[in-house]
Amino acid sequence: MTAAELLQQLATYQDEAVAICRSAGPAYRQQFHPDISPVGWHLGHCIFTESYWIHEMFLADRACEDSLHELYNPLHTSKENRGQALPAVVALIDWAQETQAGNRHALQKYSEHRDAMQLMENNFLLHFLIQHYAQHLETMQMALAQATKQHNSKAETIKPLHSHTDSLETVPIPAGEYDVGGSGNHLPYDNEYPSHTVQLPGCHIMKNPVNNGTYLRFMECGGYENKEHWSTEGWRWQQDNHITHPAYWRRDKRGQWSAVDHRGPVSLEPLSPVSGLGYYEAEACATWAGGRLPHEHEWETACINGLLQKRGLVWEWCHNSFFPYAGFRAYPYEGYSVPYFDGEHFTLKGGSILTRPVIKRSGFRNYYQADKNFLYAGIRLAFDEPAGNRQIQIHTTG
Repeated sequence: MTAAELLQQLATYQDEAVAICRSAGPAYRQQFHPDISPVGWHLGHCIFTESYWIHEMFLADRACEDSLHELYNPLHTSKENRGQALPAVVALIDWAQETQAGNRHALQKYSEHRDAMQLMENNFLLHFLIQHYAQHLETMQMALAQATKQHNSKAETIKPLHSHTDSLETVPIPAGEYDVGGSGNHLPYDNEYPSHTVQLPGCHIMKNPVNNGTYLRFMECGGYENKEHWSTEGWRWQQDNHITHPAYWRRDKRGQWSAVDHRGPVSLEPLSPVSGLGYYEAEACATWAGGRLPHEHEWETACINGLLQKRGLVWEWCHNSFFPYAGFRAYPYEGYSVPYFDGEHFTLKGGSILTRPVIKRSGFRNYYQADKNFLYAGIRLAFDEPAGNRQIQIHTTG
C-alpha cells in the first residue's frame, strides 16, 4: 500500500475509535471488567501513542505533556484508576479529533522523507500505528460487550441451544519442513520475526473450530465437574472462580442457554464456533475430546496451506506459551513483546469477528494469560494419530 492509502486507513481507524467512545455515552469512563480499561482510556491511549511516536521519537519534539504520559501510558496508571481520571467526554473527543488531524498532517508531510530514519522506512510507522489502533478497537468493543452482558443478564432465551455429538473432520499436516513467521522486513510486529523454517512431526487438525453444540455436549457430560479433563492449574482456577460455562453464555430460568455479546442478547447457533473461553477451558475440552490444542506452528502451517475453514470468527488458543523466535530483536521498543515471554502467556491465532482484517494474517501472534476468558476465543483441535472423520468419544461422569 502507498503512504496515501495507509494514511486513509489510519484516518478510518481513528474515526472508529472516536465513534465507539461517543457511542458509549456516560459509560465511556466505566470499567466493566477488571482486565479491560474503559473505552475512553483506549481512545486517549491510541492518540497518546501516535503522538509519542510521531513527535517525540521521530521528530524529537516533546509534544506529550507529563499529564498525558501519566494517564495514557499503561506503565504509569493502573486500570482501576483510569476511568475517573479521564476528562469530560466532550473535551476528550474534541482533543482527540484535533490531535488526530495534526498527527495525520505530520505523517503526510514526513512520509516523503521516510529514508531519513528507520521508523519511516517502508512506511513502518504508519503500519505500526494502524495495527495498534486495530488491536485497541477490538478491545474497546470487548469492553462494551461486558457492559451489554451486565445489562442483559436476565432476558429469556428465544432460540434454545441443543447439544450434539459432532463429527470432527480433520485434515493432515504431513511431517516435514515449513516456513513460518512474518513476511517482509519492516512490518510489525517484532515477535513475528525472523521468518524461519520449522520441522513438524505431522498431525491432523480440525477443518472447523469446535462449535457451540459440541461444547454444550462437553458441559452436559460433566466437563466442568470432571477433574481428569483439567490441568492442575486449570482445575484450581475453575474451582476458585466457579466457572461453569463460557463467559458470554447465560442460562435462563428454564435452563436454556443463549449468549450476550457486543450486539446484545443473541441465540447460540449450534454450528457456530464456541467463544468466550480461556486457555484452561480450551485445554480441558480438547482432553475430553481425545485431542489437544495445536502448536502455533501447526496452526500457521495449516492456515498458509488453506486447510482451515471458519477462520477469523474466534481467536484460537494454541498449546504453546508465547515465546521469542530464534534471532528475535525487539523493535521499535521492548515493551510490546518482551515482558510477555514469561511462560504465563499463551499464543492465540486467527482473529475474531471483532478483529480488523489488517491483523488477521497467518503470522500474527496474539497472547494472553490462561485465565482470560473475556476474549472472543475458542478452540480448534489437533490429533497426533491418523484421523479422517472422527467422532468424539463421550466420557460422562459417574
